[in-house]
Amino acid sequence: IISIILAAALAGVLVGGAVGYVQVRSDLDAITQYPGETEVMPAAKGEAVPVVSVPEPHFDFGTMQRGTSKSHEFEIKNVGQAPLTLRAGTTSCKCTLSEVSEAAIPPGGTTKVKVQWTAKIDSGPFRQTANVLTNDPLHSTIEFEVEGKVMSASGVEPPDFLFEKLP
Repeated sequence: IISIILAAALAGVLVGGAVGYVQVRSDLDAITQYPGETEVMPAAKGEAVPVVSVPEPHFDFGTMQRGTSKSHEFEIKNVGQAPLTLRAGTTSCKCTLSEVSEAAIPPGGTTKVKVQWTAKIDSGPFRQTANVLTNDPLHSTIEFEVEGKVMSASGVEPPDFLFEKLP
C-alpha cells in the first residue's frame, strides 16, 4: 500500500510539473507573438527598435528648506533605429512630479524629463523616484531619482520663513 501511495504521489508531481511547464511555455509564446503595450521581448533580428539612453538618472538637490520646491531636467536619448515613445509612470510620492513629452523621439534625438519635488517633511534626508515607461524592448521602465536633505528653520517667525526668497 505504501509503494502504491508513493508511486501515485510521484506520478502526481510529474504530471503537475509537466502541466505547469506547458502553461508557462504557452504564456511565453503568447508574449513573444503579441507583446502588447509593454513590448518586453527583444525584437527579431534585423528589426529596427528604439534604444533608450539616460546619461544621469540620479540628481542630488542638496539642502532644501521645508515648503520650497526644486526641479531637475533629466536627458533621455534614443540611440536606436526606431522612434522612442515615453509615458509617465508611477512616482514614489505625491510630491514628486514628472513632465513627459508625448511626442515620439526620432532615432538620434533627445528630450528632457522634468522631475520636481516639494519639501513637505520637517527635516532630514529624502529620496524620491519617478518612473517613465518606454517602448524600448529591453528597458521598458526608466527610474529617475532625486535626493537631498530638508532643513527646518528653527527659531524663526513665521515658521515657514523662506531664506531662498530673500533678495
